[in-house]
Amino acid sequence: MSSRVRLVDQGSPRLADAGLGAELTPPPGERWHPYVIPTSLTVNGGSQGTTSPSVQVGSFDFICTDINFYSATQAFTVLIQDQGTSHAFMPSEVHYFTLIRADREPWRLRVPYRFQGNGAIYLSATNLASSGSDTLYVTLIGYRVLPPP
Repeated sequence: MSSRVRLVDQGSPRLADAGLGAELTPPPGERWHPYVIPTSLTVNGGSQGTTSPSVQVGSFDFICTDINFYSATQAFTVLIQDQGTSHAFMPSEVHYFTLIRADREPWRLRVPYRFQGNGAIYLSATNLASSGSDTLYVTLIGYRVLPPP
């Protein structure tokens, strides 16, 4: 049995809560294609870095269901924000290990988030190491919303 998700029709960029493990189904009139938005940020030890310019969503809406993080050697705190709505995914920077599971599974958003087309995503990361630099790779995973055929 699969559950369906419908869009919240209140001008909100969020989707209705699908619950964990639910199958997402586009509402009538929309086509969804699997899509990822990759970005990376190289930050010196003990320093903070931000994406500049911000990561662009693209011309179509993007529904984010998961966020994955990877860093080869260092520990990072992160902050992700939708610049169009000022919606922050966390109130302040959090250690990215607290968001991913021990088996390196991506952070599954309990409520998929809809970024508006032509919007931007702000990413801030702080390298907690005292020296050296490292790159934090962040991938937003979800669906690109395409207009009806």
